[in-house]
Amino acid sequence: MRTIKFRVFNKKSQNMINNVTGFAIDETKQKLRVWRMNKNMKDGMGTELFRLGDIELMQFTGLKDESDNEIWEGDIVETRMNHHGKPLTNIFHSIIRYNENVGCWQISYKNIDDKFVYDNIGFRYFLKVVGNIHKNKDLL
Repeated sequence: MRTIKFRVFNKKSQNMINNVTGFAIDETKQKLRVWRMNKNMKDGMGTELFRLGDIELMQFTGLKDESDNEIWEGDIVETRMNHHGKPLTNIFHSIIRYNENVGCWQISYKNIDDKFVYDNIGFRYFLKVVGNIHKNKDLL
């Protein structure tokens, strides 16, 4: 079974909340309530309330990079083409995004026309997480 996990980036505090165990969205009040495991397991779960405009909710892709790190929506990955099981030397950075038009996780990168394009992850690439779009935009 696929593992479904979420994390929340708080745009105001610039903090990532990684240990989200659940959430509920109240669209009429434009609020998101997040349940998460506290750092001290004895404290159990805590909840936090955010304005929808102040946060970004991101999902775990179910994939891991070549160093066994989890790959999340919004991660920036160092990307190398897979040529018969070996990585090519050309490295470029891409963003992990969910493409609703085709219903799958894909990498998005700038092409030679400086426009973002999508490609399926599959076995065509070696990926290594190097940051995320909120804290490392300079990597693009």
